[in-house]
Amino acid sequence: MHLKKTLSLTLTALLSCTTIQTTLPSFRQQPTQTPLILETATTPEEDVNNQKSAEDSACAAAIKRLSHSISTETISRETDEATFSKTTEEENPTKNILTLTNDLVTLTNIILHETRRESLECKINQKLFLGIIPIKKTYRCTCTVSMPEKAYKTAVAQELENKEHTLKRATIPGQLPFSMDKYEVTQQEYAAYRRATQQGTYTTQCSHGKTTITFIFNPLEREILTSKKPMICVSQEEARAYCKSLLQDLPTREEWIKATGTLLDRRHYPWGNEPPTTYYPKTNFGKLNSTTIQTAPVGSFPQDLSLYGVLDMGGNVSEWTKSRNNTYLVMGGAWNLPEKETRISNGKEASKPSTSIGFRCVRQP
Repeated sequence: MHLKKTLSLTLTALLSCTTIQTTLPSFRQQPTQTPLILETATTPEEDVNNQKSAEDSACAAAIKRLSHSISTETISRETDEATFSKTTEEENPTKNILTLTNDLVTLTNIILHETRRESLECKINQKLFLGIIPIKKTYRCTCTVSMPEKAYKTAVAQELENKEHTLKRATIPGQLPFSMDKYEVTQQEYAAYRRATQQGTYTTQCSHGKTTITFIFNPLEREILTSKKPMICVSQEEARAYCKSLLQDLPTREEWIKATGTLLDRRHYPWGNEPPTTYYPKTNFGKLNSTTIQTAPVGSFPQDLSLYGVLDMGGNVSEWTKSRNNTYLVMGGAWNLPEKETRISNGKEASKPSTSIGFRCVRQP
C-alpha cells in the first residue's frame, strides 16, 4: 500500500516536470519582435520550497525590478534628454508580439497597457530522498520580464510626465480647466532647451532699470547648468517658442489672474490681502536702486503662494502673457519693482526683454 502511494507521488512529480519542459519551448516559439530585456530575477535558494512559490516569487521580483528600473531612469535622466529628446524609431505595423492574458505592467504612477513578455525557467534545485525514493523537490526559478523597446521608452516618458505634473504643475479648475507651471521657467530649463534645439549662446539687448545691458546666456556654462533662478531677458516671442516646444503656451491675462485664486475670494495679492513688507518679505521685491540683478531661485519665498499652489506670482520677476491685439502684457511684481506692483490687478505693457521679466507656461487639457 505504501509502495503504491510512493510510486503515485513520484509519477505526479515526473509529469509536473514534463509539463514545464514542454510548455516553455512553445512559448518561446511564438513570433515576436526582439524585445528589450529589462530585468531577470532569480529566487533565493532558501525561499524556494516548491514550484508554485518559486514561480510566484521569481516573477514578482522581476516585475518589481522592472518598475524600479523605469523609475530610476526617469529620476536620473538629464533635463534636456528627459524633456526634449525625440525618437526616430518608426512604428512597425507588421510586428507580432505575444500577448498574454495578464498584460498590464504596473509602474510607480501608471499602468501601461502594453505587451509584457514573461519567460520562466524552473530547474530542480534539490531532491530529498527516503532511501532511494525521492520524497521532496525544491525548484530554482528564473523569470525574465521583457518589453518592446518602444514600449519601454513610452513607459519612461509617461512616468516622467506624471512626475513633472505632480511636482511642477498646478491644476486650475473651472469650465475650461488648465494646468500652470508652479514655478517660473528657470535658467537651467531654458539652457536645456537651447542645447536640445542646438541654438547655442543667446545674446540680446536687455532693459535693466533705466539702462540697457548686453545680456549673454551660454547654455553650457557650469553655473547655468544647475541654476534655479528664473530665466530673464527673453522676448515674448522667445518665451512663447519655449512653451510651444513643450506643446504648451503662455497664459492669457485671464488665465494668469485665475491662477492666483482672486476670482474666488477677491484677494489683492497671490497669498491673500496682507501687503508684503521689506522686513519679513513675502516675496522678492523692492530693490529699486540695485545695479546688480537680484533674482532669487524659484520657490525661495514660500509665502508667495497662490490659492492653487502657484509660487512667485507676486514677485521675483514679472511674467509674459499671451499678446492680445498686438499688445504685450506682463503680470506680477519683480525684484526691482515697488510694493504696488505685487498686487494682482497691476498688469503693465512691455515691448522689450528685461532683467525683471520672465515667464511660465500653461497646458490645456
